[in-house]
Amino acid sequence: MVRFFRLMARNKVGFVGFLVVIGMLALILIGPYVVKLDTATHVDLIYQRPSWTHPLGTDHQGRDVWVQLIHGGREIVWVAALTALISTGIAVTLGSLGAFIGGRVDAFLLGAADVVLTIPQFPLLAVLAGFIKLSNSTSIAIILGLLDWPTLLRAVRAQVLSLREREFVQAAQCLGLGTGHIIFRQILPNMLSYLT
Repeated sequence: MVRFFRLMARNKVGFVGFLVVIGMLALILIGPYVVKLDTATHVDLIYQRPSWTHPLGTDHQGRDVWVQLIHGGREIVWVAALTALISTGIAVTLGSLGAFIGGRVDAFLLGAADVVLTIPQFPLLAVLAGFIKLSNSTSIAIILGLLDWPTLLRAVRAQVLSLREREFVQAAQCLGLGTGHIIFRQILPNMLSYLT
């Protein structure tokens, strides 16, 4: 942790960006307990310009945009984080497995990634919205995560193909260590800087 703050102290722009992100997270996590959400329609306040009372103005029903942003931010961060976690987990697991094993497994996984990449996501999501009732943000995140892994899979595969030829991986193979051990204990720790 100390090393992190030393690196941030050297990079002023990065440190400012870090503070902005922390401030935004604090705002959306603590803000809903401090600021009350008013969902009532106020005809006399429709499309008000930004002011001290309404920092970001009001919407088509006279509701404060700033308050809605504070109360809606938690769901947005949850969907983004869960989507990233699901898509990264799928891409890293399948990409590293396909690149390490090679052959038909690799060809099948690349083919599956190509199929998902060729499907236009916006029309697909519009069709899915007609058939599936998305009642919570978790189901939205799961669907987005299941559609967002192919691009990262290709990047992970390229990294694993490079790492597969290194001496420490060759030594682990000679020792007869299992595929799971080599991928998750030898290769993935050397990819953490790339993934983060």
